[in-house]
Amino acid sequence: MRNEPAGLHAMTPSNGSNRIVFDIAETVFAIETADNERSVLLGKRFSSFKASSEPDVVLTVSKDPVPAIFPMEHQRVFEAWDRWGLYSIEGRNVLVERHPFSSAIPERIMILDKDFRRGELFVRSVEHGPGGKGPCPNPLDYPLGHVLMVCLMGRGRGLMVHACGVDHQGRGFLFAGNSGHGKSTMAGLWTGKGRVLSDEHIVLRERGGEFLMYGTPWPGSFGSMSGQRTSVEKVFFLKPGDENAVTRLNSTAASTMLLARSFPPLWDAAAMEFTIDFLGRLTERVPCYELAFFPDESVTDFVLCAK
Repeated sequence: MRNEPAGLHAMTPSNGSNRIVFDIAETVFAIETADNERSVLLGKRFSSFKASSEPDVVLTVSKDPVPAIFPMEHQRVFEAWDRWGLYSIEGRNVLVERHPFSSAIPERIMILDKDFRRGELFVRSVEHGPGGKGPCPNPLDYPLGHVLMVCLMGRGRGLMVHACGVDHQGRGFLFAGNSGHGKSTMAGLWTGKGRVLSDEHIVLRERGGEFLMYGTPWPGSFGSMSGQRTSVEKVFFLKPGDENAVTRLNSTAASTMLLARSFPPLWDAAAMEFTIDFLGRLTERVPCYELAFFPDESVTDFVLCAK
């Protein structure tokens, strides 16, 4: 997801500041550069998430090369597919992204405090351009930004799910599914009928007893996304079908299915306890269905009328 030749552009922090601010699901990130004259390499998808609020999280892109950190086995908290890992080193959280063709080579290292609120990103010097004078990378790019968001949500904020989110005139529909279940197809069917928040990664949060969903800057193949939010009116679990049909689910079944289609912080017992409780409350208050759908526009009207 980091390869966006048509969408990449460099942005220099304005007004003499070395800070650019994003708001993703009411979590405000400030991106700082160690050199005020350096620009930050952004994807166009991040532009709609720019903000001016006081940050919850501050990330600095270091001008120094990747430090010589060689995490030991006993320091590993979690590792995913030899692509990234979370380590606990000297009381700090260390996210390591490895080179896609050699798991032994760190591509990026993000060193964060114990609360994931302040951190520094180190990148292999080749990514900073000749002589280290090129644009600085965005720390929120996939996968480290995505993993950081999962860690933050698990600390009592919410949950990131594998889903397409649609806002139809203030009515929010969440279409949850793993790869191949039809999330991007569903997003395309709502084009011109509703606002697609994302077709891949949606954040769920609870505000005043109401469950809200938010778009994120990590889209799937549909590509379009929004930094907006909307209330969750219904949750649908997608599966292919020869015709459109729904089956109402009880809270227990829906919680289990949504957990299987989410990005839970499996490495953190307290965060998982929060996540399970969060899912229980959501599925008790929000109607949940299994949706077999035929991939044509008829499914949008079917969803709007689902009982």
